[in-house]
Amino acid sequence: MGMQTRTPFLKGDKLRLLIHRAKEELAFDAVVRQPNPLTVEIRSSPDDEALAALKVGACIVGAYPQKGLAYKFDVKKAEGRTLQLELISRYEMRDYVRVEVVVSLGYEIVGRADESDEAEERNDKEFIDAESITKAGVLDQPVAELISTMCQEIKTLRDQVQAKAEYESAQVSPQHVSLSGSGIRFVSHLGIGLGDILRLSLSLPDMERPILSTGRVVRVETGGKPGKGTGVACRFLDLSDGDREAIIRFVFQTQRQMLRRMKLLS
Repeated sequence: MGMQTRTPFLKGDKLRLLIHRAKEELAFDAVVRQPNPLTVEIRSSPDDEALAALKVGACIVGAYPQKGLAYKFDVKKAEGRTLQLELISRYEMRDYVRVEVVVSLGYEIVGRADESDEAEERNDKEFIDAESITKAGVLDQPVAELISTMCQEIKTLRDQVQAKAEYESAQVSPQHVSLSGSGIRFVSHLGIGLGDILRLSLSLPDMERPILSTGRVVRVETGGKPGKGTGVACRFLDLSDGDREAIIRFVFQTQRQMLRRMKLLS
């Protein structure tokens, strides 16, 4: 059953609808056409496949930026770009509140979606081969174990050197981004694909060090003007709790500053 009969939304309110599918996150801009029953119209321009994900029975998250809240919904009816939603519950929105801002961002592709499994399998095989030396009985046990340990240490050192080289080659520059505690969206001119893994360096004002994280590409937005780049949305994979809190504080602080400026101009 839904959370309540009446909804806290008004006609014309803007919502950001999110739905997760495997390695992909779909996002849609919507506007409330009727508050009760809650009926919204998709205003962004998703392709037919993305729009098909908003089917009857789908569970989605709706971010409500005007009030800094979010809710879970069930899709009760779906007719083209018009959805009737049933409000299920409040949703913790801190990670999903986002702000459009200019920050210093550097990034590098460190893993392709179609290569990650193959690379992991190859690395495992290297270590298994080292173990097989021990089991084969060709060498004395202490010598075989030493060789196995050395192989593992060499592999670890190789991975560290490779990761360091890839990170240092990233270009850090001011960029317009959409930032939240869960991820970041930006425009890229690299050939980034859905599911790719990026190494990210993000510098926020008043922070002495950059925030470092890896991120998985959950959405690639094509179809823009030639030469303008591709929209890339990344979900943070290994962000520390401290860095996530720093981003969330920055997002809320920036939003408050924007609201104060809007009040001064009105």
